[in-house]
Amino acid sequence: MLTIEKSYKILNLVNKYHNINDISIIQGDQFSFYTDTLGSVITIKEKFKKDSWTNFMYDYLKNVLDLDSNKYMFYDFLEAFNLLHEIGHSLQNNKDKYNDEYKIYKNKTYKDNKEAYTIYRNLTLEKDADLFASGFIKDHKFEIWSIMNDITVDEAIEEYNFWNI
Repeated sequence: MLTIEKSYKILNLVNKYHNINDISIIQGDQFSFYTDTLGSVITIKEKFKKDSWTNFMYDYLKNVLDLDSNKYMFYDFLEAFNLLHEIGHSLQNNKDKYNDEYKIYKNKTYKDNKEAYTIYRNLTLEKDADLFASGFIKDHKFEIWSIMNDITVDEAIEEYNFWNI
């Protein structure tokens, strides 16, 4: 389960490669990123439930982003993906330029959740944040796996190899 402590560990891992300063992490009912006069805040969701969004994300991570979605590791990677997606938003410049995409998305009617999820994931800022998150997981999956499971990187490699035989 993604906790604030684990979130900060992942944020520190990202900080080794990207200069991200002054981000606070809090818990809430959804993942989000925003900046106000006090700085940048990432909200993390403590618990996932299995629903249509989770099923969509499993397929999306596996088939669209080519992210290892081994069932054994999936929920940890899904939680890390969501955090890293929000961190990806913190790295984006000129977000206001894409507000019209969000307005069009919000004002459209969709035939089902899958269509809405797919179109949302293809909004420019969302797609860019997704690409950051999936790329970071691909490049650092053992470090992330070790953080998410409170084990060493060597133990994470060993577990990964065991479950992928």
